[in-house]
Amino acid sequence: MKPSLLVITLVLLPVRLAAQEVRALLNATAGTATDERGVHASALSLAPVLVLAPSTSTLVSVRATGTSFGAGRWSLGAGLGLTMQSARSSRFGLRLDASATGSLSSYDTKIGALSAAPVAELRLGHLRLYGGAEGAIAATVSSSPLRAAPDAAQRRTSVGPLFGADLRIDAAQLAYRESHQRVAGVSIVDRRFTLGQQLSALQWNAGIGIRDDGAEQDLFGQVALRLPLGGPVALTGAASWYPANRVLGTVGGREVRAGIQLGFGGGQVRRHDPRALHGLPAPRHGFTRLTIKAPQASCVEIAGDWNRWTPIAAQHARDDVWYADVALAPGNYRYAFRVDGRWEVPANATLVDDGFGGQSAVAEVTSSQEE
Repeated sequence: MKPSLLVITLVLLPVRLAAQEVRALLNATAGTATDERGVHASALSLAPVLVLAPSTSTLVSVRATGTSFGAGRWSLGAGLGLTMQSARSSRFGLRLDASATGSLSSYDTKIGALSAAPVAELRLGHLRLYGGAEGAIAATVSSSPLRAAPDAAQRRTSVGPLFGADLRIDAAQLAYRESHQRVAGVSIVDRRFTLGQQLSALQWNAGIGIRDDGAEQDLFGQVALRLPLGGPVALTGAASWYPANRVLGTVGGREVRAGIQLGFGGGQVRRHDPRALHGLPAPRHGFTRLTIKAPQASCVEIAGDWNRWTPIAAQHARDDVWYADVALAPGNYRYAFRVDGRWEVPANATLVDDGFGGQSAVAEVTSSQEE
């Protein structure tokens, strides 16, 4: 994965956003990169992204990318992504990641691709195991410099199993992913380890992998950082080296970039009357009530920015609701509940990506109130 896209994944990867939420991002980066012919040069990129969440289990992302490499070389791309996931409250689940992408460049090359990866998941406390299949089809059209000559077109497909696991403990996540592909008669195996962590506001993600195509083995890797500056602004940085993409027909290369990210939208925090918790008085002055509905849960804890993500016990109310009254000064706080060992977020909260493939809820405290 190229770092310009990796930085975006710190915000967009597998999510459960509030229903009907819309969010927009604008990423601007500068650095050096390898173009599709293998030429390494300076690169300026602009990448707007629109994220739509029609339900708590569905995410749709639309993105465009424009890059200038200097000397009249450039590339333009667009993509549509879809993530669908069954309820995360269950131990077993299903997930589908699909995408459609297209690009064109100053080399008069056009590339279009479709991919899909359905998997089954097993969640055991902090550990998630998954397995399934991944398939892709791509077509490349290269224009001939001779107008009388027809354009050259190539089509490639890949299909194969994939499996992996990720372990999440508090603000850190360790993951392993292995995929097997067969492209143009060549068997390719990618194995990748990634590690990410949330340190106060800083998010970082690093990974290293090895590709084995039977003839040789190649190392690849990446690192990405995201530092929110307050409000909608964040600084980003990324570096990577990556092998050739046999499906798309593009060469390998490397990138080093730094930039700025602007975020817009994200919905509003939804609040309800704390007296809706039957038989309970309103929170005491200076306290904010945070709640989650967790049917059949036996142990629920809460953690957030205010206590460095140290879980504390939540209380059980009626109607399968658990709550905690927390002393919070006015401001914005990220938090999540740990339900029988699994991190969950309330269905009626504004959410942000935690940088590790999950979500944190946001409590917007203007005074003593309930969230």
